[in-house]
Amino acid sequence: MLTLAVDHKHSTTHPVSLAHPTVTHAGPATESVPVVDHAVFARLAGDLQSRTAAIRVVATFRNLLPQRIRELHVRIAAEDYASATTILLGLNVGASMVGARRLEVLTQSVLTSLEQERTASTRSLLTKLSTEGVRFYTDAAHAFTTAA
Repeated sequence: MLTLAVDHKHSTTHPVSLAHPTVTHAGPATESVPVVDHAVFARLAGDLQSRTAAIRVVATFRNLLPQRIRELHVRIAAEDYASATTILLGLNVGASMVGARRLEVLTQSVLTSLEQERTASTRSLLTKLSTEGVRFYTDAAHAFTTAA
């Protein structure tokens, strides 16, 4: 269980799945995985008892995403795999919590690649992770500003 503090007045326990899709050397096929999983968002809103609070959580994750991905690139380029792993774990949990399914799958793939010391695969997956980060950044903004 992960306890999420939205602010000083609201907190919730949100289950985080430790089971992830199987990863192959070529990386996961993410095209069939939704960028934004609205069912996960609905559960988060229910857990928080507030759609507005859930939107704040998604917005915070979304706004920090570019910085975290840039830092991930820096850490991997510097071969600082311990720091890269910490960033990836945070991204993975956050993605799982807000319904960023493709990011969740890809962060797990990069983690697996790092664990297996597949540097070329890691760099390739990191490029894909960056692309999907941009896609989530855009899609999440649209999904939660146009939804009722």
